[in-house]
Amino acid sequence: MLVCLPRAGRRQRRDRDDAITRSLPELIDLLSLGVTAGLTLRQAAEAVVSWLPHPCDEAIGRALERSGRGEPWADALCGATRELGPSTQYVFSVLIAAERDGAPVAPALHRASDEARRRRRTRAEERVRRVPVLMLFPLVSCILPAFALLTVVPLLVGTLRDLQLR
Repeated sequence: MLVCLPRAGRRQRRDRDDAITRSLPELIDLLSLGVTAGLTLRQAAEAVVSWLPHPCDEAIGRALERSGRGEPWADALCGATRELGPSTQYVFSVLIAAERDGAPVAPALHRASDEARRRRRTRAEERVRRVPVLMLFPLVSCILPAFALLTVVPLLVGTLRDLQLR
């Protein structure tokens, strides 16, 4: 039982990181949509927080709460970055820099969206490359013995029967 606990924790972290990586392009696109419509970054976050995918909605919601209590929006975004993990570092660093420097956010969000989609595609390709390795054990342990029983054994039995008749 104690051996399973660290594995379960690692699996939960990995599943959460995967969910964040999968939902990151949608987060960026929703923020980009709001910013392109003329909203500030904070207003866009307020407008789309209810539409965000699960791990991101809570982190952005907490950042909005902290910002509402007087914390600077850039610092609240830093907290969201720490909460969501390293996969969001690039996106939030772009948002924080745009907030602090006053740079236009929309072009940076478009670039960040492209980068997030590329990372998601790369991660999916890595998973696809692992599938044959994961299928190897069931193939060797289940399918090959059944193949041998259905094809090779009848041939051997027939050959042995022919040898006994002679």
